[in-house]
Formats: sequence, C-alpha cells, structure tokens
Amino acid sequence: KQVQTPLLLLHNDKDGAVDFTQGIEFFNTLRRLNKPVVMLQYRGENHGLRRPENTRDYTRRMAEFFDHHLLGKPAPSWLQQGVPWLNMKDYMEEYGNSH
Repeated sequence: KQVQTPLLLLHNDKDGAVDFTQGIEFFNTLRRLNKPVVMLQYRGENHGLRRPENTRDYTRRMAEFFDHHLLGKPAPSWLQQGVPWLNMKDYMEEYGNSH
C-alpha cells in the first residue's frame, strides 16, 4: 500500500518462472489501491522477450514511459487510456507501423 513510484510491469502469459496469475494479482491489487501501475503482456512469451517485434515494442514503450515520468513529456495514448485486450492485435500492428 506504500507504493508511490509509477511502475511499468512486464509479465507474459507463458512465464515459466512466475505464474501468470501472480502478475495479474499484483497488478490488480495496485490498481485497486489507485497506484500508478501499467502492465504489459506479450502473448506467448516466457519470462523474457524472444520475438524481435515484442522486444522493439517493449523498448519503445519503456522509453515513452520514462520520457513521460522522468522528463515530463506528454503521456502516449496507450499509457493514458490503455488498450482493450480484444483490440490489442490491431493496435500492435498500427503502433508498430507508426514508430
């Protein structure tokens, strides 16, 4: 309950080291406490990222997250509004093509 620092959490659905439900539980708990947390999840990835497109995407999002929180740049739309799971595939294609 004492978390104050904005957190960008990466937890993938095929994680073999930490059960996926634990990441969801941690994220949901922080959200219920109105803490500044965002969770990224890459379908089919393990504890780390292996697919080049996911690595590029995560690197861009980390940069945007830190640019916003450390440099005061405007927050990107994915950070402000999130992306619904059902729209993720289309969003990733569009996001990847726009950067």
